[in-house]
Amino acid sequence: MDVANKYKGNYRMDFTDKHGKKIECKISYIPVSLCECPTESLILAVVYGFGKAPMLLLTNLKMTEKKKPCKIAAKIYLMRWRIEEYFKFKKQQFELEDLRVMSLQSIRNLNMFATLATGYIGIMSSEKDDTIFMMELRECSKRIYDMPKFIFYALGYAIERVLSGTRSGIKGFQLKTEQSQQLTLAQCFGIGAFG
Repeated sequence: MDVANKYKGNYRMDFTDKHGKKIECKISYIPVSLCECPTESLILAVVYGFGKAPMLLLTNLKMTEKKKPCKIAAKIYLMRWRIEEYFKFKKQQFELEDLRVMSLQSIRNLNMFATLATGYIGIMSSEKDDTIFMMELRECSKRIYDMPKFIFYALGYAIERVLSGTRSGIKGFQLKTEQSQQLTLAQCFGIGAFG
């Protein structure tokens, strides 16, 4: 922190958080080396704008342009938070930490179904917002404010509400096949009634 406080951010990077709010970040590029590895040249990227204390990222990227390694390190680190948000959503939405199963294979099966459902929600979230399906799901999600950028929670809640309202499970969503009005031989001769 002593080294980071001497630099105030020479480069700028704009970032949009999960709520859609734009954040202006200032990034500093500081060449450093560690005591344990004095021959290896490292870059300390100091990112201002994500809180009171600056975010410190250490990287070994080597490029000729000074601002590129620190911007790349900041972008990669921020993209990592999307992955963390995915795992947090999967655990909360499907209550994976509250499992009552007896075997590791059962846990794996439930995790696979939760991953498939989360993937399906992810595909739905990338669809256009003006489709009838998305507008109906948005209505079912009962959000007070506008939809956030990370809409997995809203879509998961909407799907849960739609499916919990059905009494017959998924059978009510399957197409019904109409019975043929033509008699079979068994019905014609009454075999089914006596035999």
